[in-house]
Amino acid sequence: MSGHLNGVRVIEFAGIGPAPFCGMLFADMGADVVRVDRVQQVELGQGIDPKYDFFGRGKRSLGIDLKKPQHLEMALRLVERADVLIEGYRPDVPSIAETVPGYDITIDTGFLVPAGTPNDIVEKLHAEIVKVLTTPEIVQHLTTLGIIPIGSSPKQYAETIRADLTKFARLVKESGARVD
Repeated sequence: MSGHLNGVRVIEFAGIGPAPFCGMLFADMGADVVRVDRVQQVELGQGIDPKYDFFGRGKRSLGIDLKKPQHLEMALRLVERADVLIEGYRPDVPSIAETVPGYDITIDTGFLVPAGTPNDIVEKLHAEIVKVLTTPEIVQHLTTLGIIPIGSSPKQYAETIRADLTKFARLVKESGARVD
């Protein structure tokens, strides 16, 4: 894919939280992203099989067992040649919000319907979605992906979207970013 980041080489070590999303955004902007997947997670049925992972969009994938010396050496060579390294959350490393005052970025995912959809249909969809999101299997699966299912009401989600639009409009204006 072509974009502003053409020619940028990114190595992403598969993980949870914002790392896979970050890698996907780099790929969307044209970077060459190689995701290093943990072979044993897929083999043991943990996490999600990379071929079904939508965060893999635009990325190449390489299965590596970092416990094997030759695989570790290959990973280190990839990192040496990379312009960017994306590595997921580690328990002993403080979050950005803990180290950068005022940092407040979250990724929200939700379901939207066309404007004018009758309220009874919106409420029925909401009830069914919340029912699915609260099943133990779905909660466990989403949690392995670093996603916290909330199931807020349609009104709460609309307020979240409005607040995000205000926040990001301010950030874009302050950064001086513009669309080419």
